[in-house]
Amino acid sequence: MNQGREAPLGRAYYGPPIPREQRYEQRNRSCYCCLLSTLIKTFIAFCLALGITALVLWLVFRPNRVEVSVEKASLTSFNLTATSPTNLHYNLSADISIRNPNKKIGIYYDWLEADPFYQGHRFDWQALPSFYQGHKNTTMLYPVFEGNSAIGLGVSDVEDFNKENKTSFFNVDIWLFGQVRYKFGSVTTRRYTMRVKCELGLPLLANPAASFTRTECDVVDY
Repeated sequence: MNQGREAPLGRAYYGPPIPREQRYEQRNRSCYCCLLSTLIKTFIAFCLALGITALVLWLVFRPNRVEVSVEKASLTSFNLTATSPTNLHYNLSADISIRNPNKKIGIYYDWLEADPFYQGHRFDWQALPSFYQGHKNTTMLYPVFEGNSAIGLGVSDVEDFNKENKTSFFNVDIWLFGQVRYKFGSVTTRRYTMRVKCELGLPLLANPAASFTRTECDVVDY
């Protein structure tokens, strides 16, 4: 005699019934997978919408890079003491113009500093004020560098200094470093790094035969 359970004649047999706890577990797992899939799809759609919005704003407003120039500069002292390391005594001031040429874009300058370099060596730095710059607006900055600094000039650098010292005309770079944000209407972007290089030919104030020429700067990053 067969002891196993047999399906009644004329009916299909699908096995023993699934326990209620197992059915609930399968249903909860299915709901969790659906919820996770929905969240992922929503996140992807949000990122796509944000990217498309940023692209449209960029194409509509088309931001141009800022225009930076040194309008005036004065070098009243620039002496090198031949010690080890070499010591530079300096007094340098500059009138720096920053212009926003855009018609529909404002710029937040959240952080800004000016660093002077001689022969590739930084000899000072100065923090500049943070500010907001409106459309087609020009802002003037007035950094002043004064003091002495130990800079590690090599033999060739010292020779170049001596040559320039004979003419009382020195080549000094001023770099501007900053963090900026752009404002498109009511939308403000994330922070971007700004780097500007100003290559200056500076006559000593005691040199009456030379004068400073207005210099446009190179906006490296913005």
